[in-house]
Amino acid sequence: MSALQPLAVYRKLLRSVAAAFKNDTMMLSAAQQEIRSKFEGSRRVSDPEQLQQMLTEGSEAADFIRGSIVQATMNERGAYEMAIQEQHLGGLVEEITPDMKLPRERKKKE
Repeated sequence: MSALQPLAVYRKLLRSVAAAFKNDTMMLSAAQQEIRSKFEGSRRVSDPEQLQQMLTEGSEAADFIRGSIVQATMNERGAYEMAIQEQHLGGLVEEITPDMKLPRERKKKE
């Protein structure tokens, strides 16, 4: 296996969250900020083994996000629906229950 490059893993993560949170600007923005924060915090890592381990974990996280995260949307009846796509098949699906706390979009100050 070839060595993973930081920029390639960074882009892979950004593409994965863009696909997973396509219609959810709040979650997409939060995920992008978290990815950037993690990469910025690791900028000074110089140990090749540690760097390669971090990049492997980042690549695996991107694969997990793309294959495991499914956005649920509320339909006209007030129930949540998920659009399971081919890349999600074979993964575990967590049922959304009424007692779950879902993120809410913040009201913008005018």
